[in-house]
Amino acid sequence: MNSPKKKILCISPFFVPLSDSEAVCGAKVVRELVARGLEVRVVSLHDQDSERKEDSSSFWIDMHGITTRVPYNSGKNKWSSMIACVRYQTIGKIGWVDTVIDHAIKLRNVWEFDLVYSRSLPAIAHVAGYWISRMYNIPWIANINDPWELYLFSPALWPKKRSLLSYVGSKTSNFWMKRTFQSASLIIFPCSRLLDFHLRRVSPKNQCKILPHIGYRKQCVVHDPNFLLVHAGRLGNEPSRRHSAITLLNALGAFLKRWPAAVVETRLVLVGPRENEIDKAIKALGLERNTSCTGLVSYETSLDFIASAAVCLLVEGRILEGIFLPSKLVDYIVSRKPILALSPRIGTVADFGENTGIVRVDGDDEKAILTAIERFYKAYKTGDLNRFSPPENFAKKFEGPRIAEQFSQCISEVSHPKRR
Repeated sequence: MNSPKKKILCISPFFVPLSDSEAVCGAKVVRELVARGLEVRVVSLHDQDSERKEDSSSFWIDMHGITTRVPYNSGKNKWSSMIACVRYQTIGKIGWVDTVIDHAIKLRNVWEFDLVYSRSLPAIAHVAGYWISRMYNIPWIANINDPWELYLFSPALWPKKRSLLSYVGSKTSNFWMKRTFQSASLIIFPCSRLLDFHLRRVSPKNQCKILPHIGYRKQCVVHDPNFLLVHAGRLGNEPSRRHSAITLLNALGAFLKRWPAAVVETRLVLVGPRENEIDKAIKALGLERNTSCTGLVSYETSLDFIASAAVCLLVEGRILEGIFLPSKLVDYIVSRKPILALSPRIGTVADFGENTGIVRVDGDDEKAILTAIERFYKAYKTGDLNRFSPPENFAKKFEGPRIAEQFSQCISEVSHPKRR
């Protein structure tokens, strides 16, 4: 006799239709779990003041009916908010936490979920996850996809003038990081370096596991005969990444000068919002003819550009250790595209090693970038680019059904702790 399918309450502040990489990553997990037959309901954040646009991809149509969007402001008075701060032992976004817990109480009266799954960023999701799990004595899986607080990774992000409120906020955040690691039934990370980053600061009571982001792909409808280089996502939203992006443009300019015949068949497409500094560099290098920017597009449209690419580009910041697994990289891998990664020599991308379809170079090494572009171009001219594509056994590790199966195993383990 088959056991009944688990009912999961997913707390994911950033969730589709929000146009955001974390929102997309969370939606992929939920979508694949639903496809596997699990019942999932999602509570997300509805920030009416946000200028972020919504993603119109058809992938997320089925997500609308199972998602409840909760605003930051609960509408309660200051006295009620103060009581909630004491009750839930936090000060940040307390109105949202209070409303999410109220929603969970009402939901469970009609739909008896038996597992809580919280995702960050932001980490406030885990505060709600902790209390709901404790309230009903049910398992809790916490998914941490970025540093708990970004200032832990980059001290430069600390406010220059620290107020008493920011001091208390940082102490509260640190308290909740420790509590999450001590209380969650299972903690999931997308890569081992992000896990190690947190283990240097806090010790978990229960198990931690690595489940990478899920990659999606689309079949190429119209084949582009050009030597098409595609970068998906923002380029200049932080100084170190912007520096690497400009170094990439310098290398592309040097490549076109060295290979004049390549000028008419080489295109660089930047899939994402325009960046002023990048636009200036393109004009200064005279690359307008060979470079175009799509502006903000839906996630589904970005997959169309990836599908038509000859080579996909990843640009990470200049950091000592790459502790992230970039979600766009996973889409590149699942799309079986050759990848040129401007990435730290110590980090997640470097850990993948050779023979994975990833050519890694330092983001500030113009000569190495130029050499890599030439290498890809020569293979393009001889029709041999496929030899750089990620191998099947590697690409399948990031496909939805595989990750959903692993996630289901995790659910089974935390639901039946005697098996561990």
